[in-house]
Amino acid sequence: MDVKYIVVLTQERSGSHALWNHFLHCPQVGFLHEPLNPDSGSEEQKKLRKQLKEESSDKKKGAMLRGICELGIPNAQKRPHQTGASIFLMIIHCSQMRGARMKMNTILEEFRDDEIVLLHRKDGLAQYLSWETAKSTNIWHAHSQEQLEEVQEMDPQFPLDPTSLFSRWHRKLQDFYLGIAGCTALGIQPHILFYEDVFLRKDKTPITRLYDALGLIQPKEAKRFIKQAQRHTMELLSNYTKHKHLLETLEETTKLFYAPPKK
Repeated sequence: MDVKYIVVLTQERSGSHALWNHFLHCPQVGFLHEPLNPDSGSEEQKKLRKQLKEESSDKKKGAMLRGICELGIPNAQKRPHQTGASIFLMIIHCSQMRGARMKMNTILEEFRDDEIVLLHRKDGLAQYLSWETAKSTNIWHAHSQEQLEEVQEMDPQFPLDPTSLFSRWHRKLQDFYLGIAGCTALGIQPHILFYEDVFLRKDKTPITRLYDALGLIQPKEAKRFIKQAQRHTMELLSNYTKHKHLLETLEETTKLFYAPPKK
């Protein structure tokens, strides 16, 4: 069977599983979850993943990652509506890539003939708050208004750790530009998606263009995740007043950083 992959390179809390939900009712696309997640998959996949981590050859690492994906295909095809899937979406969080001692270019080189998606969340503070909220509540994805209300009822609150925030912010920018640079060097035309694109409900979005590239028709019944970060920063951070000026500066910096170039 000829197999094609959609390789989503991203960071945690950037909308990757919400992106997968856009393909949930597409019978041609199966879900391989996170092939580099050390806690997921079959025992055979975990064994191969361990070997991948210890392997020194980049080329062999790429082949091993493909092998992990191939081992996951039969299970992905057991899901309702996707028994005949021949395209498989995988999510690779860059933190898991580093944990497996893999280079970004190794993955890009191995899957250069497939569809590469660089998924990025512009708002680093919102990403940080989403991560801390999910850890506090153990609710990682909101599928319904009821789940969102459950998070709100828990009323999670935590202190801002500026060091952790800046470390995450720096890393996400570095990963994003490493992906762009790697694709440019290898002559790959990636699909660049932002977190906000995943939640758009318009007819023409970057996701519909991804469907077009795959030669697929986007199902109208695609289920959408609900944004979990709907509470104000002031409500989430127990030390908001202490860091208010810092947070306001970060907000303005983000706007300037992603602003379109002036003509």
